[in-house]
Amino acid sequence: MYKHITSLVCLAALLLAACAAPPTPETITIIITATSQAITEPLPPQATTALPTAPPVIGVSDTINWDEAATYIGEYKTVCGPVVDTHYAASSNGRPTFLNLGQPYPKPNRFTVVIWGRNRDKFSTSPEQLYSGVTICVSGLIEEYRGIPETEVSEPSQIEIR
Repeated sequence: MYKHITSLVCLAALLLAACAAPPTPETITIIITATSQAITEPLPPQATTALPTAPPVIGVSDTINWDEAATYIGEYKTVCGPVVDTHYAASSNGRPTFLNLGQPYPKPNRFTVVIWGRNRDKFSTSPEQLYSGVTICVSGLIEEYRGIPETEVSEPSQIEIR
């Protein structure tokens, strides 16, 4: 694995150097050789399982209703439903805003959207006012907190009003 990482690091350094000055025929040959080696030499199986993966792009087929979310814990989905209850806990640790879909707090069969205080300024209007009483679709990783499915939102683009 180190050989592959070293090859890729060297390739990146060479590409950066090539951008800083007009490339010479020798530089082009080195870049082509390094690229060929990096592409043609497969990573060992243990190396590929250790690499982190980016969140997948969420498509239409990944859209579910709020009451189905509990069956998709640990998966990236778009969850849709009516916002029936909101609360901004300004004095709580992390200053979270909660948007409850389908059922109000404290009913256990609800889906909760959590927006932490550090992300509130990214919204044009306070989230508890902006989304109260409307149907939304929220995209992200479905997690579970104290038996309730939830998605943490860090960007307004994760929420769409329907």
